[in-house]
Order: sequence, then C-alpha cells, then structure tokens
Amino acid sequence: MYNVIASHISMECHLLGGHHVVAAACASSALAMADACEWIQSGREDMVVTGGCDSPMIPSIFGAWINLRVMSKNPEPAKASRPFDRRRDGLGPRRGRRHAHLRRG
Repeated sequence: MYNVIASHISMECHLLGGHHVVAAACASSALAMADACEWIQSGREDMVVTGGCDSPMIPSIFGAWINLRVMSKNPEPAKASRPFDRRRDGLGPRRGRRHAHLRRG
C-alpha cells in the first residue's frame, strides 16, 4: 500500500485535504511536482506539499537490470551515470528524493 506514507505524513503534520501517491520509479518526484503545479495553477488547491523518493537498491532490481543488460560497465560511479552523454553505456542507478512546499502567490 503505497499511500501509507502519504497518509502518515498528512496525519503527523495535521494536513487537511486530499493526498495521493505517484508510483513512477525515478520519475515519481517530477510527476508529483507536476501534479502539484497543475493543482495550484488550476485553482484546485491554494497550497500543496509534494515530493517523492526512489531507492532501487535491492538485489531483485539489480538482478533484473543485469539480465536485461542495461547496467553500465563503467566502474566509476560519476562516469557510469551520464543520462545525457552520447558516450553512456548503460544505467547507473542511484537513490533520489525531492520535496517542496508550493502555494499560490
């Protein structure tokens, strides 16, 4: 149940209104931020607490990526994770998170 974390944060911080969870792997934070911006711009909400995280550091995920041959062969982490570099040779998974408090100006 992905929404347990969002529910817990809402209750602990006494936040009112709806909450939902975006489950989109490494794009979760960006999509949650896009939803929040859309809600504020449309007038649906006056304030939004948004954020996300991804931590794909479990053996089954690595095993799947290795079997798909998408992991970078580069042993240096800084060179293995180069999503916009033409010389990239595969995926260099990392943990990530982003959170923001947005409100109508």
